[in-house]
Amino acid sequence: MTTRIDTKDHHETGYLYINSNFIENLRLTGGLSFDHVENETFDFDRNQLSPKAGLQWDIWEWLRLRLAYIQTMTRLGLVQQTIEPTQVAGFNQFFDDPNSSRATLYGGALDAKISRTIFSGLEIKYREFRKRGIESVLDPVTLTRVNVPVSFPYRESSYRGYFVWAPCQTFSITSEIEWTKLYRPGTLAVMDGNPSKVQTLTGPLAARYFHPSGVFAGLGGTFVYQKIDPSVNSTFSKNDDRYFLVDASLGFRFPNRLGIFMIQGLNIFDKNFLYQDPNILITGNNHPRFARDRTILVKLTIALN
Repeated sequence: MTTRIDTKDHHETGYLYINSNFIENLRLTGGLSFDHVENETFDFDRNQLSPKAGLQWDIWEWLRLRLAYIQTMTRLGLVQQTIEPTQVAGFNQFFDDPNSSRATLYGGALDAKISRTIFSGLEIKYREFRKRGIESVLDPVTLTRVNVPVSFPYRESSYRGYFVWAPCQTFSITSEIEWTKLYRPGTLAVMDGNPSKVQTLTGPLAARYFHPSGVFAGLGGTFVYQKIDPSVNSTFSKNDDRYFLVDASLGFRFPNRLGIFMIQGLNIFDKNFLYQDPNILITGNNHPRFARDRTILVKLTIALN
């Protein structure tokens, strides 16, 4: 026996962005988007205006300040494609949040060109968003449990520093350190058995070489430290872990941009580790950032002109 349930999910959106360079060395961005969402699954019908503001100030020739304030509502659909600008002052405004999620982002950054071959910067982001879901509650009249639509809050903060050294056109070294914290207040963490707080420190370091013949190679490693605050019914064996993962790649670019052939090795030393993917906590989807086993990928891309 098959049961079919038809639901009506509808999303209309419009937007306007204005960029101003009237003041020398200062670029201002202002935006406003409108979203109308109908979602029968969560009995949800809402209109929302989402303001956006951005500033990019070249304090000196070698130093730029970026600030942003962004509000969004996640579009319905699997792909969430759009022609709306995806960044404000260099900060991403669209994330893989559940449908109809409302989010507010605050961002600040400094980008420095230390020399002709050295670039560095610092970035701070704080984001609040609400995930819609269904919670089982006790009806005080009938004394039975019923499902009601609710909105669960999330808070996410990120602190990132990066360094790039490109002494020539064929070789570069990149390094980055980032500390992120995902916090889920309320009852959601208790209900689903996942951690209420996930703190992650990552430090990737990579070297890349590009030969004029088309051959390219890369070798990199990432230090990871993660600490979680488990829920009362958690099945985690421990609350933190630290490890170092090594990746490598070798490839060739065909002449006249006809395509690319590449062999890539992920976690080449087959390191075992504990990692809580924040994507599972937010969307329920597993898009692992790190390969849990030694993985060899062979990629071939052909451009048909």
